[in-house]
Amino acid sequence: MNESLLYLLKSGICVSLFYLIYRTFLKKETFFSVNRLILIMAIPASLAIPFIKISSPIAASSLIEGPYIAEKSTAAPASQFGLPQILLSIYIAGVAFFVIRFIYRLFQLFLMIKKCGYHIYDGVKIVVTEKDIAPFSFFNYFFINKDDIKNPDFDRIMAHELVHIRQYHSIDLILLELFTTFQWFNPFVWPYKESLKETHEYLADQAVIAQGCSKTKYQLLIFEQLVGLNLFEFTNNFNQSLLKRRITMMAKIKSKGRAKFKVLLILPVIALLVLAFAESRPVADHNGKDPAGKAVSSDNTSRAKTAVTPDKSGEKTKEEKEKYLKELAKKEKELKEALAQTDDPEKKAEIEKKLKQIHEMKAKNHAAHKMTSETYEEKMQKLKAMYEETDDPEKKEKIKEKAEQLKMQMEKEKAVGNSEEYELYDKIKKIEDKQKALKAEYEKTDDPDKKKEIKQKYKELEDLKEKVKAKLSKMKDK
Repeated sequence: MNESLLYLLKSGICVSLFYLIYRTFLKKETFFSVNRLILIMAIPASLAIPFIKISSPIAASSLIEGPYIAEKSTAAPASQFGLPQILLSIYIAGVAFFVIRFIYRLFQLFLMIKKCGYHIYDGVKIVVTEKDIAPFSFFNYFFINKDDIKNPDFDRIMAHELVHIRQYHSIDLILLELFTTFQWFNPFVWPYKESLKETHEYLADQAVIAQGCSKTKYQLLIFEQLVGLNLFEFTNNFNQSLLKRRITMMAKIKSKGRAKFKVLLILPVIALLVLAFAESRPVADHNGKDPAGKAVSSDNTSRAKTAVTPDKSGEKTKEEKEKYLKELAKKEKELKEALAQTDDPEKKAEIEKKLKQIHEMKAKNHAAHKMTSETYEEKMQKLKAMYEETDDPEKKEKIKEKAEQLKMQMEKEKAVGNSEEYELYDKIKKIEDKQKALKAEYEKTDDPDKKKEIKQKYKELEDLKEKVKAKLSKMKDK
């Protein structure tokens, strides 16, 4: 294989493995500065590892093969244009395309700066444009739509982008853009780039909240700011499509210090890559056989490919039981209505008999609900202990939110036997599902009128949800 193509393949394998390590073990942790450093340092490491030349302690090659191969290769025509040359030509064409795209986007930015000019504020050059764009930063420039200047939350938007500027996130993105141009054929390099952008957003969110900004108001702000367009892929944009993950990460309890030891997993991966790319040891063998032989068993490969299929037999038990109890509650409601409407003694006796059967069926499921209650109490006790142990106000707030969610879940489970209460809980769930669908629709569209319409529908659903909650609260008070 052509040496250039071989180097591209090796560096691609390196960055892919580093990304898989990050995605599996580090992505969900909250030490964002460490994650940023890992993602950045993995790039020069991926470029350097293929150049490390050591003799392999495992693989070996026969000395007799060298002259034979050399003699054989001289017989081939020097001007032959084979598969390696075709692949290299395709690769170069791809690099040229992405280089031109990169230069074009830079030109767009500089053209915008030249056309709109800028104002200097706190050492930052603010470019105010009439284009319908989301606020974003690029090095020391902060680009914003003229209407967003009047936004009452402008200070928070500015604070967010200042973090990108002060922490030099644009340098990271330029480095990733150039590396993506070099590794454009690698399917792992694109999510790798998005992961770095995601880490930048987490760092900026963390810094803004640390400055005293209300977490709830800030989350609402980043949702409302989603109307912007992400025109420049290698800029730090305030409104990324990772809204849900950002809000989830804000609510997440900080990772424990020992979680940082996961970073050490990078070291054995580097060692394995260096060994994998090591040169075979030359060993004299007059028979031309590989001294390592073919003793490697295929059993290891077959074992590695054999996956243990988890038992999912009990996965739907809870869902099926809930459906069953819901049907019982519905039937009970219908029978009670029928009982109230009839004056026939025989019919009343028949209905009461059926009601008694339903009560017996519900009683059989009481033990399962008791176990749920015990689990709930255990979880609440753990949360209470965590709340009392910490002095961090932010952690206390997160624990309170978690306890509230757990309480809501438990109340819904208890309401399975009460048709009216359960219907209200079910209605709240359906409203929330509709709101989730509206959010997804909002993210997909760029039409301002459509966005406005979706916002209105979302608000109407929120008002309806509050009314249902109020009705549920009155029902419980009775």
